[in-house]
Amino acid sequence: MAKPTAQSQRPRIWNSLQYRVTAIAGLAAILVAATILLLGQANNRELVFDALSKRAIDVTDLLALQMGGAIKFGNSRAVGDITNGTMQTAGIDALGAAIVSADGTEMFRSDGLTVDDGVIADLAQQVFSSGVRQTADDGLLVASPAFFGEGDSIAGTVITSWTASHKMASAAHNSNVQILIGIGVLAAVLVLMSLFLWIVMSRPLMAINDAMTRVARKQFHINVPHV
Repeated sequence: MAKPTAQSQRPRIWNSLQYRVTAIAGLAAILVAATILLLGQANNRELVFDALSKRAIDVTDLLALQMGGAIKFGNSRAVGDITNGTMQTAGIDALGAAIVSADGTEMFRSDGLTVDDGVIADLAQQVFSSGVRQTADDGLLVASPAFFGEGDSIAGTVITSWTASHKMASAAHNSNVQILIGIGVLAAVLVLMSLFLWIVMSRPLMAINDAMTRVARKQFHINVPHV
């Protein structure tokens, strides 16, 4: 029977301590990174919607503040000019606006506004009934009262619609960049850790294993390393 050689007695790479420690560390790092990523995405979504909702309220209130007189006197042209100028300044997150007078007449509607007529009418009616701003559950549809005259009577309602798609796409891009950077850092750390384990653990153990194999063959005139 052929005697096993030192090379044949060396452990396979997947059975080595170096491989197992590196694999466990890599798996733990991936699990931690995945958890952080999921929590971060949920937090980013909440932050995006909160920030956009506040901006929608500010812009809608500002538009309503400018609109009272034009609505009261039925100046549709001024209503359209003010609305278009404000919504263009608001940027791509603003989809459009609708202006409803106190008698329920829709004086103006932006081309980009896709909200149903029934929803517009319901929001306007809620504003007229309550006298205060109304906001959809997601914060992306806002209706503010436009006041004019003695006693600040409600002349009409300004309704704006917003989208979070652009900000969410930007947040997703930033998240993907962070993921790629994280993967690169993780790979570099694992390589360095594997090299460290090879130098301080695996290589000395393999040298000792080779020496013990020679001793088993009665080759006693050898130096046992690291002893």
